[in-house]
Amino acid sequence: MAPMAIFLQWLLFTAAINHLVLSRRPGDGTRARRAADSAAVRAVAIMTGAALVTAMPVDWLLDHALLRPDDLAHLRPLLFALVALACLVPARLILRRQDAGDMAPRARLLSAANVIVLGTMSGTALEPASLPSVILAGMGTAAGFALALHALDAMTERLGDAHVPAPFRGAPIRLLAAGLFALGLAGFSG
Repeated sequence: MAPMAIFLQWLLFTAAINHLVLSRRPGDGTRARRAADSAAVRAVAIMTGAALVTAMPVDWLLDHALLRPDDLAHLRPLLFALVALACLVPARLILRRQDAGDMAPRARLLSAANVIVLGTMSGTALEPASLPSVILAGMGTAAGFALALHALDAMTERLGDAHVPAPFRGAPIRLLAAGLFALGLAGFSG
């Protein structure tokens, strides 16, 4: 399988896991509760995007300045994890401005995991050769993740108003919807 197809699978998988953790059961909440879930989704998307856009170029610069001259390329995943966690500190300021409510601790933890997973997969799948391509890869990864997360949030909101049979309520219908969403995107890869 092509590296980009694997990267897209990881992107969708990460967005689906985030969505399952952040959203409540469809159909059991009021519009205010669904709005709070959407605010948490927005906060995670913004925080993850800000950290990705800053962590990927910093990692690339440190990799080319410190690791490659000394033939220490095997330490790159560890370096990226440390840089990503350091870049989440300023991104937490963004979360304070967003109204994530009681989801703020989950949002911080999810954002840390998102940046590490998506940044590592993006660097591996795309192998950017220059600093501008790293910046574009970070922006594209952040935009793709935000798009997938918001699409899953919109599906859950629509499922909240729909009649869903009892055995499919909750996580089963969300996973089924995410699977159909992934199959639709997989159709683009041929």
